[in-house]
Amino acid sequence: MPHARRLLSSSLSLALIVACSPPAQPGGKTDGPTASTLPGPAAPGQPGPAVTDPVAELTAVSGPAGARTDDLPEGTFLGPGAKLAAGKTLVVPRGTIAEVRLAGGTVLRLNEGTRLTLPDGPAARALALEAGELVALVAAGQPPLGLRVGPDTLDVQTGEARALVRGDRRAYDVVYGTARLRTGGQDIPMGPGAHVDTPLAAPAQPAVPQVSLRPLEDTAWSRAFEVAAQMADSVPAGVGSLTARRAGSQTELYKLALVDQKVNVAISGRIARTEIEQTFYNEAAEVLEGTYRFPLPADASISGLQLLVGNTWMNAEMLEKQRAREIFRQIVDATIPRDPALLEWERGNIFKLKIFPIPGRGERKIRLSYTQVLPAVGDNLRYRYPLSGASTGATGTEIENFQFTISVDKSELPPTGELVTPMAALQRRETGDTVELTTAMQRFRPVHDLGVDLPIPPEDRRVHAETHLDRDGQAYFMLAFKPDLDLRPSNRPRHYAFVLDRSHSTTPELWTVARSLVQATAATLGADDRVTVLACDAACDVAPGGLASATDPAHRTSIERFLDAQVLAGASDLAGMMRSAAEALGGADMADPKAREAERVIVYLGDGSPSAGPLAPDELLRDVERPLAGARVEAIALGARSDLLVLGALAKKTGGDLLRADAKDDLRGLVRELRLRAALPVARDVSLSLPDGMVYTHPGELAAVRPGDTITLVGKLSKPVHGPLTLRATGPDGQVVQDSLQVDLEAVPGPNAARRAHLPRTWAREEIEALTATRGHAARAEIIDLSRQYTVLSRYTALLVLENDAMYREFNVVRQSARTTGWNGQFAGTQPPGGAPAPVAAAPTAKDQAEALAAEPAGERDRPPAPPTDTASTASRRDADPDEEAPPAPESRAQGRASREDQAPAAEPAEEEAPIDLDAGDAPRTEAARDEKAKSAPRPAPSGAPAKRAESADLSTSDDWGGPVGGVAKPGKGRGSYRPQPVWKVSPAGAPSPATLNQLVALRRAVQADPTSRAAHRKLVQAAIRAGAPEAFEDARAWSQADPDHAPALLAVADLLAARSDPNAPRAYGSAAEVKPFDRQLQANLAEAYENKGDLARACAHRRALVSIDPARAGFRVDLARCLSGQGRRDMARETLTTTTSRAPELARALRDLDAGALLPLAPTLPAGPDLRATLTYTGPGDLDIAIVDPRGRRLSALRPDGIKVVEAPGSETLTFTTVRKTLAIEVSRIAGQGPITGQLTLKTPSVTRTYPFTLDQGSLRLATVGYAANTRPYYGYYE
Repeated sequence: MPHARRLLSSSLSLALIVACSPPAQPGGKTDGPTASTLPGPAAPGQPGPAVTDPVAELTAVSGPAGARTDDLPEGTFLGPGAKLAAGKTLVVPRGTIAEVRLAGGTVLRLNEGTRLTLPDGPAARALALEAGELVALVAAGQPPLGLRVGPDTLDVQTGEARALVRGDRRAYDVVYGTARLRTGGQDIPMGPGAHVDTPLAAPAQPAVPQVSLRPLEDTAWSRAFEVAAQMADSVPAGVGSLTARRAGSQTELYKLALVDQKVNVAISGRIARTEIEQTFYNEAAEVLEGTYRFPLPADASISGLQLLVGNTWMNAEMLEKQRAREIFRQIVDATIPRDPALLEWERGNIFKLKIFPIPGRGERKIRLSYTQVLPAVGDNLRYRYPLSGASTGATGTEIENFQFTISVDKSELPPTGELVTPMAALQRRETGDTVELTTAMQRFRPVHDLGVDLPIPPEDRRVHAETHLDRDGQAYFMLAFKPDLDLRPSNRPRHYAFVLDRSHSTTPELWTVARSLVQATAATLGADDRVTVLACDAACDVAPGGLASATDPAHRTSIERFLDAQVLAGASDLAGMMRSAAEALGGADMADPKAREAERVIVYLGDGSPSAGPLAPDELLRDVERPLAGARVEAIALGARSDLLVLGALAKKTGGDLLRADAKDDLRGLVRELRLRAALPVARDVSLSLPDGMVYTHPGELAAVRPGDTITLVGKLSKPVHGPLTLRATGPDGQVVQDSLQVDLEAVPGPNAARRAHLPRTWAREEIEALTATRGHAARAEIIDLSRQYTVLSRYTALLVLENDAMYREFNVVRQSARTTGWNGQFAGTQPPGGAPAPVAAAPTAKDQAEALAAEPAGERDRPPAPPTDTASTASRRDADPDEEAPPAPESRAQGRASREDQAPAAEPAEEEAPIDLDAGDAPRTEAARDEKAKSAPRPAPSGAPAKRAESADLSTSDDWGGPVGGVAKPGKGRGSYRPQPVWKVSPAGAPSPATLNQLVALRRAVQADPTSRAAHRKLVQAAIRAGAPEAFEDARAWSQADPDHAPALLAVADLLAARSDPNAPRAYGSAAEVKPFDRQLQANLAEAYENKGDLARACAHRRALVSIDPARAGFRVDLARCLSGQGRRDMARETLTTTTSRAPELARALRDLDAGALLPLAPTLPAGPDLRATLTYTGPGDLDIAIVDPRGRRLSALRPDGIKVVEAPGSETLTFTTVRKTLAIEVSRIAGQGPITGQLTLKTPSVTRTYPFTLDQGSLRLATVGYAANTRPYYGYYE
């Protein structure tokens, strides 16, 4: 049965629609068809009279009434499944939409108010549209459809076409495929994007269809069936992800509830202001710090954050991000808790809000506001409120009480036109000068965005202008216009490279979306088009066959098999993906004339958030500029976490488009859009000639323009503007096209000035995004100044709210948010949406601001640029806050090696050790013992105070010896001194003891009792790995599924994949970089691991990330240049060494080595005098690794070289562990190869050497344990 029928006739769909359609409020005016494209469940229908030879079937109906034929009694309607007889007239009443399937399989979708006469027989293909609107979908292989519309006839050969009758006006569109329109004695061919209005304006002249994206926009209503079907089938959605922990702790995960969310939207003209009020409830009995991650629209300008303290709303202030973090952390760590909140950009389109304290069994309220310029879609403006779900990779959060209100300024609406609310029917009420759309739901888990489409006044469809004069006399403007360009379609063949991001951030649901889009789009390509597919993480694989004919069934089958075999893991190098795609497209046979003239198109499907390669947008764009010359990038952002700034800049720079897709979206509609955009002509080499007086304008340049595109400019006015604006471009066949329009802009005070007060912030947002995309970190100080001046959040700033003015003064924070102008969502003579607000703290006086400014640290006002990640200050706080970046990585391999050989292993974020030990004589520590130890531990030193050296450990613990670094006590210089001397123990590994097995059972019960507890999962996985339990892999996988954004969980899975000889283990380690892309230590470890295994492509990607994190460090550049030179990319190596202002001598030496051909990756060297040296020798094919299981349950090996050194050679491997402080388990793992392999493992400590022979086929063998007992005895020596 058709998909739409299943949806609209099932109880699931009725529940879904009813849940989104609350009953109308008394006294409120509801407007059925104008409230939603899916106004509600179909009224109970009946199958209708028995039809012996039907010509069609009614497959779906949605609305307050059903469809009917004109021979049925009044008030009788047909429901889904009704058979329709030949020659009958089908009537779809107002407020209802319907779908019909003809006997030949063609699908017809009928809008409200439509009358359609059906064919005369099952084989007939002629219909008559008397009134209303119809969309026909004729699949390949189906017979053509003939549609009579008054005096006109539309023959649809294949594809999707639309016909509209409104009075004397008739309109025809083709979304994709081909059709012919016969009207007024003319026969007009129509292709993708074609639009024709009849009667023809000039019947005597040959009619030429208009070509644009308009057909796609005008048929959007017909896809309600597909979108609703996708909603019913999608995974349960939610809103963001919500976690909490005790102040000062790192890994504890507690439950918070989002009990209330009130969304109030005010729309005036093309501007929308959204205010979100949220209430978080702490279900635990203790005070917690909450973290809430959520998506916002890509074009949103965050302008405000408020925290309810008592009965007063306190406004946030914009600060440099690191300073805001430091203040927040000082307050959280203080013994007397106070009330801060912190909001910052995290990555992609996701923002992070921290709140403290949330009292036990108590709640906190916050308000967040943002503004945005609404995009024009056809003849409508579109507003959407994003609601993220499972496809974001985060656990969705249910809202107990959800209220959503949109208030629309009636004065900005045309006298005719309808407000349409797709996906949910909102109650409509007109109050004075506004139209109010509302809904309220309990236990709300939305499955799609909410929003409204608003009609554009006819006089504003071609040109729309706004101006604003701020309090300082600066004038701002916004100008939106549609250029009228005569562009003819191009017949050039196209070569497509589909790039699918297979990194960790791509969920299985999103991967299904991506591969479905590839298959559906490839199926629509022509005989002269070619296609290739790449699956990429930090490196790319190309599908077999390379660039081949898109119509070759064998090639398409090989692509499907290639995609079937992919595993989602690893980091993502977006720049590397673009280079690989350009190289794949360059493999075309240039001897073929068609190949030489083909247009090169790269279709990227992923989140666009790099975690390897260049991380900053400006660096990424510079790196791909040359490889992408002459290519167009169509970027499809998958999921709510997508970095739309990066993908948008990439698409704009190449003349492509940015589209968004989610597991909940209408994929067929997205394929239609891709197909249409590919078929439309594109004008390139665009130049804008602006009249004098328009300055600091964004966008500064346009790479391409299509017919029907709306171009929106924002900027400043240096004087009143009265003059022509001219756009010139080059069409696909080389012809020059242009369009001019008169511009009159003058900013003067007026009654609507407050509604245009968003323009300064709108301009500042565009300026900040342009600086971020083009200059990046070099413009950091400028971006921070703009962000603070205009109160617009950036990637370098954060919003910090404190509990009172005294706290702002205490931390030397200047209160200047109240000075920033902006629209508060009020219309003339009205209150803000949602009613009267609670009291807001009074703005500080000028004297208060001056005093705070004088006391503000100089570094805040005039701080020089610094690397985008934190260094020492972050390192001191990592134990308290794992969400912050890691400390600096060690110096490069080429620097300081000798000085590091005797250092302790580099620290990861501190975690508790596994709750079991490998020594049989040591009982596991109980929870009470660990809690007691935690209570007695010293508190962190106050901020700014030097940390005291840790006291010596208690020597009575047999497996925790507190001797000097290096593990062996060095001789004292006096006679009779007592020193701890280690007695080394190297023993064969044994099976887990009964006590250990019982402990694992108890830990699994704890996970089953609370599957969302990060702490419970961590303890279980650490213990299972430490004990060598066979179930450890399943335990780790369950942890990663419950906590997909936690790096230790991902690393644990990678450890156990390596232990199982899984070939995807090396990539799996890179998944942690998706969570912590700015962690220098992690990036350095990954680079070293891939170099150990000879994977220079991925090694170079992570070394490039280190350069992006700290571009001033010469050692990072030298290591990257060595890696690139080893790949044969000498030009890139030279560019790495020369594109820096540093004059470090090692850069000059590296350049000389590069010229001499001697710049290659350095082989690792082993330190002298380690506590443990493990040597592995083996005979046979494949790759074997030594792995050390440490007290924290980590498997340290060549794939995870954290604190160890590894040297590999054919048939052998040596590993050193500098400092042994607890008992270690030693394993041997088969990384690659098949068949049994024999060898021996030799373990050497300062006093003991043991050798263990083995035979291994697949997986791992645990061969031994290494540790020591502390023996305190007199030592006789002499003092110097």
